[in-house]
Amino acid sequence: MVVRAKVVSATSLWRGSRIYTRVSVQVAERWFCGPSPIIRSSSCRAKQLDIWTLGGKVGRVEQKVFGAPRLRKGSDLVLFLSKRKGGLFVTGMAQGAFLLQKRGATTWAVRRLGGVRWKGRPPAPRMPLHRLEALVRKALQSRRGPRP
Repeated sequence: MVVRAKVVSATSLWRGSRIYTRVSVQVAERWFCGPSPIIRSSSCRAKQLDIWTLGGKVGRVEQKVFGAPRLRKGSDLVLFLSKRKGGLFVTGMAQGAFLLQKRGATTWAVRRLGGVRWKGRPPAPRMPLHRLEALVRKALQSRRGPRP
């Protein structure tokens, strides 16, 4: 699933011996809902989604997970999401989250990849939003094959 959304809240809690953060996002656009019937049926029509990330702070205890996305309240984002045991998660951790920043007439999709080390050439840290959307749609079109 690929969505453009805004973070409305984030709450950290214990799940077993780990801290997770439940992030609620308001969906503005859906670029792709996914081949999974589980994702399609439960999330494609939802105006708000709950997404889980690793780490967070509960009381005085904080768990930091390097490579986990930071999804802050009020942030506009493009998120690549996957259904896993326990809920929706950002695909590829921070690699699947793009923060949207308006600069002049252009909206930029920015990846914040602090703590991630790359083997080889790292991906571009930012690109215009329209370029990211075009790349996603092109990848989906090639995956589906040509239409008659």
